[in-house]
Amino acid sequence: MSAATEDDLGKLHGAVARGLTDIVTDGETVVVGKGEDAKAVKIAASAAYYAAAITLLKNNNITAGKGNAALNELKQALAAKQRAKTPAFTQKSLEEAAELFGQQHSMQ
Repeated sequence: MSAATEDDLGKLHGAVARGLTDIVTDGETVVVGKGEDAKAVKIAASAAYYAAAITLLKNNNITAGKGNAALNELKQALAAKQRAKTPAFTQKSLEEAAELFGQQHSMQ
């Protein structure tokens, strides 16, 4: 078997990139059901496809520019979500829980 040419590898790289782009953008097609009840449905791309796409980008030193609108939108959404988080336990909720525990499990 002969080694792949640079052109062959370029074609493969392009096909993989296009395939991952299609799946991440449009979702993947899966078959649900068996026999006559089987049907093809589109579902969101799995985390494995996103991981493969990210790895492809990283391995090719492809990064998003600072002017990337989609990336900026994601950054803002994540920041808003982080700001909206409330602490799981506030001082007041801890005091109330301690009081309730003391009432239910009083030591005599």
